[in-house]
Amino acid sequence: MRNLSRRVGLSAALGFGLVMPPWSSAQGKPTAVTVREGQPTVLNGKVQGYTGPSYLVHAEAGQKLQVSLQKLKGSTLFNVYAPGVEPGQDAIFRGDVGGDVADLNVMQAGDYRIDLFQMRASARRGAVTNFTLKIALQR
Repeated sequence: MRNLSRRVGLSAALGFGLVMPPWSSAQGKPTAVTVREGQPTVLNGKVQGYTGPSYLVHAEAGQKLQVSLQKLKGSTLFNVYAPGVEPGQDAIFRGDVGGDVADLNVMQAGDYRIDLFQMRASARRGAVTNFTLKIALQR
């Protein structure tokens, strides 16, 4: 009976891990990026498998947050989250729907999170994709 309960517990834990989005736990701690109004910041990096970078950008209400992604090949995407919203919750911009350019009106001051990731098929293969991310704030 004891072994059966261990197996059930282990199966439940493994099953739970399979349902979670692969990038939800692979992002790690976000890197704070300083972006001055009218002076875009350009970041270069890579996404490997399920692991991609995550950035925090502080924006004030009334500004426009512009994020654009350039990639040479591969299926790298990005999501943008409002202050206080974590990956796995509703993104205010989803790259799989909106494409490679986000043009967002900032309604709430705070730190906006930008997560980069690959489509699941590429991530599963462990593909590596290089990217250039341009982040700008305007009035």
